Amino acid sequence: MSNPICMRAYIDNKKVTNRVYFAGSEDAEVVKIKKQVTDVFTSETFPYEVQTWGVDTDGNVLTFHQCSCEPDYKDSSKHLEPTE
Repeated sequence: MSNPICMRAYIDNKKVTNRVYFAGSEDAEVVKIKKQVTDVFTSETFPYEVQTWGVDTDGNVLTFHQCSCEPDYKDSSKHLEPTE
């Protein structure tokens, strides 16, 4: 059973314009969304697993939100130490 989480909503002038969902890459909804895209764009590839996607509320637009799990900048592995 699919159970995506709505993790973000974009709001413009008090109106939701896009909702962003998160689910595991093998989730039924993720598989369905990827198929919708690859049915139209047959050579589309995904450099990372699709887990996060956006849906426009007023149009026929899907967006994939992808990033690597690798550190994106040299200080990304640093963390703040607790202060007293």
